[in-house]
Amino acid sequence: MNQKDIAGKRCTSFISRIENGVSIPSLKNLKEWSGLLRTTSSELIGDQVLLDIAKGTILQPEKCQEYLQHLPENETTTFIKNLSASVRSVSTPVPEPPQDAELQYLTAQVYLKKGFPHKALDLTNQALQGGKHPITHIRLLYLSYRIYEILGESHKMQEASESLHSYLKEYSYNKIIQNLPDPETVTSYDVDLFKLSLIIKELDLN
Repeated sequence: MNQKDIAGKRCTSFISRIENGVSIPSLKNLKEWSGLLRTTSSELIGDQVLLDIAKGTILQPEKCQEYLQHLPENETTTFIKNLSASVRSVSTPVPEPPQDAELQYLTAQVYLKKGFPHKALDLTNQALQGGKHPITHIRLLYLSYRIYEILGESHKMQEASESLHSYLKEYSYNKIIQNLPDPETVTSYDVDLFKLSLIIKELDLN
């Protein structure tokens, strides 16, 4: 069975984007594909869970590589593998990230870890221009705050803090609840937003 068989009426590039962690399938998509592949939805989302953990452990190369070795090789996993490897020593070059806000965020973290705050800041600002995922955007805003703190730029720190609080207000619990999609079309993106709204509510950040 190939991508065309699984995609059905959809473009095969949609499947490719999902494989590379760029697009997010809905619950309905997962149910359809699990039937075709004779597996379960939970089996299909397993790779995404491993990928998320690999991204989250980018500054711990051994742990990151441990999760990556259980994932199929593609553009995203190859980049993350090279990025985590660059954490080990200052002499290992940091790979150029693709035009993806989350991967740019991870790369900025590595630059900061390796002692290059200005490079981290440039990449963070670039990612903030193109990032659409709210959780990634929040991480980028907080990262910019940390970088300005390291650079001793108090005015910029204040601006980053204000931007962060202003952005958080857009994702209040009540707003997210009102806009939740039907169970059939819910995606992990919607779940992320819901979790974010719960955190904002519990921490009283609105």
